Amino acid sequence: MEDWNSTTHWEPLTGGARVLVSREHTFGTDAVLLADFSAPRPGELWADLGTGCGVIPLLWHTRTQAGHITGVELQEKAAWQAQRSVEENGFSRRIAIARQDARDLSRLFPAGSLHGMACNPPYTVPGAGIASADSARRGARQGDTFTLEDLARSAKYALRYGGRLCICLRPQRLGEAVEVFHSFQLEPKRLRLCQQRPGKAPFLVLLECRLVGKPGMTVEPVLLLEGPDGSPSQEIEDIYGDYRDNPRRRGALYVVGTPIGNLGDFSPRARETLEQADFVAAEDTRVTLKLLNHFGIKKPLVSYFEHNKLEHGPLIVARLQQGETCALVSDAGMPAISDPGETLVAACAQAGVPVYVVPGPTAALSALAISGLPTGRFTFEGFVSVNKRSRREHLDALEGEQRTMIFYEAPHKLRKTLSDFAKLFGPDRRIALCRELTKVHEEVWRTTVGEAAAHYRENEPRGEFVLVVEGAQAPAAPDQEYTLEDAVEMARSLAAGGLSASEAAKEAAKETGFKKGEIYRRMGQAGN
Repeated sequence: MEDWNSTTHWEPLTGGARVLVSREHTFGTDAVLLADFSAPRPGELWADLGTGCGVIPLLWHTRTQAGHITGVELQEKAAWQAQRSVEENGFSRRIAIARQDARDLSRLFPAGSLHGMACNPPYTVPGAGIASADSARRGARQGDTFTLEDLARSAKYALRYGGRLCICLRPQRLGEAVEVFHSFQLEPKRLRLCQQRPGKAPFLVLLECRLVGKPGMTVEPVLLLEGPDGSPSQEIEDIYGDYRDNPRRRGALYVVGTPIGNLGDFSPRARETLEQADFVAAEDTRVTLKLLNHFGIKKPLVSYFEHNKLEHGPLIVARLQQGETCALVSDAGMPAISDPGETLVAACAQAGVPVYVVPGPTAALSALAISGLPTGRFTFEGFVSVNKRSRREHLDALEGEQRTMIFYEAPHKLRKTLSDFAKLFGPDRRIALCRELTKVHEEVWRTTVGEAAAHYRENEPRGEFVLVVEGAQAPAAPDQEYTLEDAVEMARSLAAGGLSASEAAKEAAKETGFKKGEIYRRMGQAGN
C-alpha cells in the first residue's frame, strides 16, 4: 500500500470531487462520454463493470440521483484506488466498490436485480495488435480476460427485463458486438458515433441495449469533440461544464408536501421523492414514520423542528454539500409555510445548495378555496403570536386590511383569538372556520366573528383550525380632503373629549382615511 500511495495522485472531477489515478489506472474522454450517455435515472440500481479507478460511478453520483451504484473491479490496485476515491468524496452511502470478477456477478447481485449496467470493454479482440507489456493496460486494451460474450452473459444474468446495458467501443467492433448481444437477447436501442472533429472518421461508438427489448434502434446525431478550428465543441463544453459546475453535485433539498389529513392526497411524485432521498428531515419523526410505514418507505429520519433548527440545520446542509439528498417534510401540508423549514431553505440558498419543490396540499389555500369569501387578493398571516406585545402589533397592523386574511390556530388558543378578532374587526365581520380539513370530521362554518366568539365561549374547540376572515371595506371617499395634520388635530380633540389615544386615532383614521398607527405616532410626537 505504501508503494501504491507513492505512485498515485488526485485529479479533480466535479467542482470539489476528486478521483485517485495512477499510471496503470486512469481515465480518458471515453469514460466521461459513457457516464453522460448512460445517465442512470433517479432511484435506479446500476453497476459499472471493470470500473478501474471508479471514475464512472463518481460521475454518476455527481450528476444523477441513482439509487445505488456498484463499481466492479478485479484488479487489486484499481479497486483500492476506486475505494479511496469513494471514501475521500464522502460517497459511501450510494457507491460500493467490489473487488470481483465481472464474469461471476452472482456473488454480488440477485438475478434480474439491476436497472442498468455500463462497461468500457477492451478495445480489441484477443490477439489483435501488439500486446502491452503492462498487465493492467493489456487487460483494458485487449479482451483476453473479459470478452464481449462474458459481458453479455453477465448482463443477461444481472439485468431485469428492459434493463439497460451501455457500453463504448471502437467502431470496428460494432458488428461483432451487435451479433453477440443479439445472441443473449440484448436488443440495440440507441447508438451514437463520436468524432474528433468534422471530416474525421468516428473513433468511438456509444451503444445502449435493452434486455428482451423490442427491435428498433435510434441513431443519435454525431457527437463532435472539436470544432473545425480544433477548439472544444459546445456539446463537449456542456458535458464537462455540467460535471464541473452542476450544483446537483452537492446534493439537493426537496421540499415535499404531505397530506393535511387524507393520505390519498399524497402524490406519486412525493412518494417517489421520499423513496429516492438519502434521508428525510421531519418536524416530528413519529408522525413522519407513520406516513413512511403506510407507504412502505424505509428511510433514515433526522429531527428538524423549531427548537433544534439552529443546531440541526447546518448539519443537514453539510450533508447536502457532500452529495446527499434530503426530503424535507412537515407534520402536514407544505414545509416552510409557517414552519421551521423556512430557515433550512434559506440556509440552502445561501450555501448554494439547490432546492426543489414537490407540491402538495396546503391548508391555507384549501380553506380559502371553500371559505366563500373573496379569493382574488388575500394575505396569509400564519399563527398569531402568544406574546402580548407581538400579538398586539400583528393584529393592529391588520385593522384596515382589505384583503381576505388567512390564519392558522390551535384549539386551545381559538377563544382568545376570536375575542381579539371581535374587538379589532367588529362582531359583524364575516369569517369561515375550517376545521380538520380532508379528515373524517372536516367542517366548514361560515358565520360572523361575533357569532363564532360567542359559540366557542360555550363550546370546547376541537381539532386544528384555519380561519379565513373577510377583509375591511374600502373607506368611503371623504367629503373633503384632509391632511395628516388635520387627522392628528382631530384625534387630539377626540382624546381631549375623553377617548383614549388609541380610540381617538382609530376614529380619526375612519374619518380621514389615514392609517391609525401613523396618526397615533404623530399624536405622541405632538405631546412631547
